[in-house]
Amino acid sequence: MNGAMRTTEQSITIYDSKKAYEGYTLFAPHFGRDVWLIDMKGRVVHHWKMEHFPGGDGRLLPSGNLLRLNKTLKEPLHFLGSVSSELVEKDWEGNIVWKYEDPYLHHDFFRLDNGNTLLNRHVLVPKEMVQKIKGGLPGTELKEGMWDNGFQEITPDGKVVW
Repeated sequence: MNGAMRTTEQSITIYDSKKAYEGYTLFAPHFGRDVWLIDMKGRVVHHWKMEHFPGGDGRLLPSGNLLRLNKTLKEPLHFLGSVSSELVEKDWEGNIVWKYEDPYLHHDFFRLDNGNTLLNRHVLVPKEMVQKIKGGLPGTELKEGMWDNGFQEITPDGKVVW
């Protein structure tokens, strides 16, 4: 094997250059406020300190900025799993350069080539559609209604495209 092997807490344990894809890894633990960009040998290339716990994934943009979902709700919506409440873009210095807030954000997103952002979010199912859906357990309905996953595209200034 051609590579490195370490057993420290915050590093890679095995690296085989013949089997690994060359590049960087964005490491954003689900239960931490730190995000690291590491190289193939486990060395920290960059570190972002986040103000909030993650609400989903983080992505490195072509600009080098970090885009990540955060959980900022003081009282999470008890009936929804994977709830995020803001999507934040931070530059290399850790400054917030863009932020979108929505208490119904789910766990994923994608920055489009045109600069808009595609979001996965929780949406209420229309009542007329709920009546046509079979199944479920009587008495377990939520007072708000039935929830599902939906998508939304937003512009850089936060306007909804669809």
